This record gives sequence, structure tokens and C-alpha cells, in this order.
Amino acid sequence: MRIFNVALRDLDAEIFQSENWLRALMLDTKLMEIIAVLWFLTSGLSVMAQDDIIWICDPSETSDIYGGLVQGGITVEDVDGDGRPEILAGSGLQWLYCINGSDGSIEWVFGPTYQRNLKPPQVADINGDGELEVVFCDDKGGVWAVSGRGGWEIWRYFTGRQTRTTPACGDVNGDGEIEVVVTSDSGVFCIDGTEGKPIWHADTGPCGKSSPVIADLDGDGALEIVAKSYGDTVLLNGTDGTLIWQASISLVESAPNGVPAVYDVNEDGVLDILMCGGRNASCLSGTGDEVLWVHPGVGKTTSGLLVADVNEDGRMEAITTTYYDDGHLTCLDASSGELVWKLSWPGLLRYSNPAVADVTGDGNLDLVVGSLDGSLLTVDGKTGALISAFVIEDDIASSPAVADVDGDGLLDVVFGSHNGKLYALRTPTHSDQYEVPWGIFHCDMHNSGVLTVSEGISIPLFGFFLASGLFYVKCVGRLTDAEHSS
Repeated sequence: MRIFNVALRDLDAEIFQSENWLRALMLDTKLMEIIAVLWFLTSGLSVMAQDDIIWICDPSETSDIYGGLVQGGITVEDVDGDGRPEILAGSGLQWLYCINGSDGSIEWVFGPTYQRNLKPPQVADINGDGELEVVFCDDKGGVWAVSGRGGWEIWRYFTGRQTRTTPACGDVNGDGEIEVVVTSDSGVFCIDGTEGKPIWHADTGPCGKSSPVIADLDGDGALEIVAKSYGDTVLLNGTDGTLIWQASISLVESAPNGVPAVYDVNEDGVLDILMCGGRNASCLSGTGDEVLWVHPGVGKTTSGLLVADVNEDGRMEAITTTYYDDGHLTCLDASSGELVWKLSWPGLLRYSNPAVADVTGDGNLDLVVGSLDGSLLTVDGKTGALISAFVIEDDIASSPAVADVDGDGLLDVVFGSHNGKLYALRTPTHSDQYEVPWGIFHCDMHNSGVLTVSEGISIPLFGFFLASGLFYVKCVGRLTDAEHSS
């Protein structure tokens, strides 16, 4: 890896005086990255001092059997209960890493699993022992639960076919205990969180590339499961997995990539389902019988949709990353599907789900997302304008996380790359001054994909702790009393 430090004294010094948090460029020889560097040098955007990099973790330096691309999202959580956050990430060589947030050292490694682990792990107390467990899937169909404290195996379950998804956790059958819900190319599985035994299986068709969502769509106090398969979106009863409704491709073009989001876009008291399929973004009513809006031509996506008020206008937006020719970060009005703004980028924004947080310290929300040209982009949530970028030597396909990982009182951005390394970057935002709306993959352990920050209303986000303390937000998905205390 080479830090970009080309004779700065010979260039216009004003280019490098910006207060933007990302002020560094790293060079690789790939043509797209060269184009990106030249673009930045002529754009007036800034480059970053090397001391803004907190640490770089290269697991292959610990052992030559470790390594492999880090393509999934990053989960930040105090999994061992020591009051300091750890970083959890899977790899392309069948390992799950637990990394010390303060210095980037490896605390424990679990594996090898059946196949590579490319999606973000989930964290919850699934067996009621008062400690957090880490639950994740591998590509071959394996579902694994390991101890957050030491990384030892608690249980494993094999679905039989591909599970390139992130589990969702919740008390879906109302028995007072947490279940693990996973999607695979064999359908949807509900697994007992304590022993790892199957509770039910729904044969929905292949859905091994789209993570499940747990939500109480109709507000009756019972949780349902939303899943996407080839051509269909299904809603399942959380108690026994029976089909409530199924929306076919004749209603809305659907594809099994990405993760849907649930939000009541028409304010009728029923949570609706926002998703991407084919090259369109769409919103399906929570009753499954009406398409509320379609925004055509968004582009191909593997990241799905997330919903947040990124421009802080009091209305929720739906955001997705797409790839085809150029990459696009697209922001739509969540209620109508109308375009709010779109950012085009020469690199492909294929797998990375954006994180939403104020990372520039100006009090406004930004989006942070990775690109396959090696750029980590920071985008203004109000306008979609590119603020800055951090460019490394290989593709960035992971979903970044935002948290104060080193305990210095400032928010940090953590992400992984195809070179097998993980990076932690410092921002100027004080962690006790701003809430972090999107520090964990798809909002929460339900994978709801939606969240609003509410004044005067604080609901713990399922016990997820950041270094700054409990991360207080209000999730749109309705929770049961048991889950409020989990």
C-alpha cells in the first residue's frame, strides 16, 4: 500500500486546506483509480493526512492461513462485555474476525466454516445467558452461533444450500425467547436461539441472496418475516412460517438481491415494503396487494434499500447503491418514489450499503459508502454532493460502520476491502454531540432497514453498545415488550 504524497508543495496548497475529515488518497495502478485520483486533484476536494488513519488490520500478518476479501458489512459491538467495542467481520477464507477497536489487534478468530463468510454478522443474546452471541451465515448453507466473549462455537445449523445473507434475530413466535431467522436457497428457516434446532422451515423458493426482515407489519403484536425470492416477495407468519401473502413478479419486478426495508409510507398504520428488483426501486403495500410506487431505471443493485431522513427535511428518503456502467448512489422520496438526488461515480457501488451519520462534524447527515474502484465516498445527505473520498489499493465492497471504536470521544469509520485488510478512520465528529443513525448493518437485529431519530423518545437499539454509550434511536419496526429489554 502506498500513501499518496506526491510533491504537495508543487500543487495548489488551497486544495489541501479543507476541514473535510477524509483528506487522504492512496494510489493503485488500476486505470479507474488513476482516473479517480486525477479527478480529485482537479476538483478542489482535499486529501487526508496519514495520522487520520487510526489503524489498519491485516489478519494475514497474524497467520498465513488468515486473510481473504472482506466484502460484507462491519458490525461494531462490545461483544465481550469489557466496556470497549470490538469490530466483527467475515472473510473470503472461511474466518470470522473479532478485532480490538482501540488498536486493530485481533482478539479472536473463529473458523474455518463450510465456505466463505461474506455478509455482516448479527449480534444478540440469543440464548438468554446475559451475554452476547455472534450469529452469521457462510456461503454454503451454514449458520453459526459463537460466543462474543471468546469466539467458541455454541451451535451450528446447515440449511442445505447457499446462505449469502445476514440473519435476523427476534422473538418471532412469542415464546419469550430469541429465534434466529435465516434465508437460503432452500427457503426461510426459523432456528431456536438456545440450541440451534429448527423450529420451522418455509419453502419459499431460493432467497439465499436477500436477508430476511422481522417486523410487525399490521400492528397486531405478532411479528412477521419478509423475504424475497426469485420473482416473489413473501410475508410469513413468525409463529409457524405459514404464508400470509405472496406478491408475484406481475405486481412488482423482484430479484433476490439486497435487503428490503419496512416503513409506513402512506401513513395507514401498516408498514410497507421498499425494495429494489431488476433495475427498479419500488414500494409494495404491507398487505401485499398494491404497488404504491415504482421508480424505474435505478440500476442493478445487490445492496437493497435503506430508509432515513438523510436531508433532514422531516420526510423519509429511500437510498440505494447501484451498478451498471457507472455506479450510482440514488436518493428517493420514500413516500412517493420521486428522485431527490443522484450521485454518479465511475466506480461500481455494487455490494456496499451506505452508513448514515454526521462524519464531517457540521451537524448534518452524510452517507459513507464503498466503491469497487477502491474509493470510500462521503456524500452530503442534503444535496448528494460528493464531499471527499479515501482511496485504497483494492476494491471496497463492504458496508462501513460508524462508531467511536477507539474511545477518544470522536466518531470513526470502519470498513473492509478485497485486499483482506480492515481500516479505521478518524472523523472530527464528537460522539457525545451527535447521535449515530446508522452504525450497524441495516439498522438493527431485525434487519428493518429503517430508523428515525426522535426527540424525547429513547428506545435502546437491542442492547447495541458503542464506545460512547448506549446508542439511542427509535426504530420504526414495532417491538414486543420482551425485545425492549433484550
